[in-house]
Amino acid sequence: GHPGRARFSDPPRGFYNDAAMSDFDAADCLNRYRTLVRDRPDRFTNPNGDIYQILLEGPAIERARRDALDHRRAEGLSTDDTRVGVLATDPYLIVMRDAVRFADGSYGLYNRLIVPSGAAILPVLGTSIALLHRFRHGTRQWHIEAPRGGLSGVGTLRDEAERELLEEIGSRPSELIDLGELHSTTGCLDETHQLYLARIGAVGTPDRHEAIESIKVLPVAAVERLIAEGQITDGPTLALFLRARLRGYL
Repeated sequence: GHPGRARFSDPPRGFYNDAAMSDFDAADCLNRYRTLVRDRPDRFTNPNGDIYQILLEGPAIERARRDALDHRRAEGLSTDDTRVGVLATDPYLIVMRDAVRFADGSYGLYNRLIVPSGAAILPVLGTSIALLHRFRHGTRQWHIEAPRGGLSGVGTLRDEAERELLEEIGSRPSELIDLGELHSTTGCLDETHQLYLARIGAVGTPDRHEAIESIKVLPVAAVERLIAEGQITDGPTLALFLRARLRGYL
């Protein structure tokens, strides 16, 4: 590893308190959940409208758990685990199960993952784009993608983006343009990426720790072709290119 570096897998300071992945009994799950509700109420908001409403009162939670259990039995699904609350944590992830009232009024359970947010950067070198050819653990595949990483909690969002750019392609931006936010997948993941376009003058050496095989400097038309052909599948990279293209930066 690289001490003091903010890698994609690194959580911001103070993000979680547990040092290793843990598994909790039903009472502990709910107790940790109530602590999280108190400490991070933004993760438990119930806006107006027909939503999946998070239930926090004991009787409502128990009804949701019973109804979910009945549904699983009827569908022939596993009934081994209907705990509600914080199921497991480690320094990088919270695995959580909410009791909810669905938009149609029925009750049940819904799983969620809480992870650190990140920054994603589209490096533009002249009239070309610098992309990484790197291996990703989650998909067990090689990908062509823009630099991105988890926020360390040190400095501003722009500072984080510049640090990530330097670490992954060895370059500092002459200009950093805010392209707004991205929610890569919204079903059960709360991850948010802050998107930037960075104008750079050169690229450096790939970061071997991050499994970056090479840095590809490609004309905009070539990147567009790779996207159209389905060879670029990374969500933040697709969003960066689209946002930059539509705003007239490419």
